[in-house]
Amino acid sequence: MQQTDKYKLNKPGVDDPITPVPLNENADKIEAALTAEAETRAAGDAALDSRVTVLEANKIVFGTYAGQGARHVDLGFTPKAVLLEKCQNYGYFAMAMAGATTSDGATGLRLEIVEGGFTLQPSTSSFGTGTMIYIAFA
Repeated sequence: MQQTDKYKLNKPGVDDPITPVPLNENADKIEAALTAEAETRAAGDAALDSRVTVLEANKIVFGTYAGQGARHVDLGFTPKAVLLEKCQNYGYFAMAMAGATTSDGATGLRLEIVEGGFTLQPSTSSFGTGTMIYIAFA
């Protein structure tokens, strides 16, 4: 009886006796290989689930918005820190940490972390309009 080159599965020939043994051996080899593959994937999936859980607990969210005036940005979680940059007219960079408010007398900007996100309260006369870019860390 011949066998396949790569997986060594039985290939009954025309002159081989008719018996289910070679076919059963093939089925056993295939089942063993599929079982091993499934176990390897399950172990990899468990490790991936663990890494995703850790990453979800340490969220980092990037975003932008355009406009003028006070703004509440809802993130769906309360960040530990927020970095904010105004990128039009003139650059401005601000950072707020949980439990502390950032205020700047020159621009009138007040950045504060609140439940579920952060608020930005610029002085519309001194801060103007533009696009804000933020990064929030859980």
